[in-house]
Amino acid sequence: MIARHWRGWPLSGIEGSRGGYILRDNGPREVEFVVANLFDSLDAVKRFAGRVDPREPHYEVRAATAAA
Repeated sequence: MIARHWRGWPLSGIEGSRGGYILRDNGPREVEFVVANLFDSLDAVKRFAGRVDPREPHYEVRAATAAA
């Protein structure tokens, strides 16, 4: 038997962090969570994570329609 968990922490104190979203989808057989964190730049991501993982996609936000 294997136990696997995921940890997260508030990013409010991280330089260059702009907050984020935790999204949830209740599928027919399982629940999926997606975490989208917002940063000022890729350099801010590097400062937070230590590097930019090429396996994880990073997108430039071109438009925002949600309230800041």
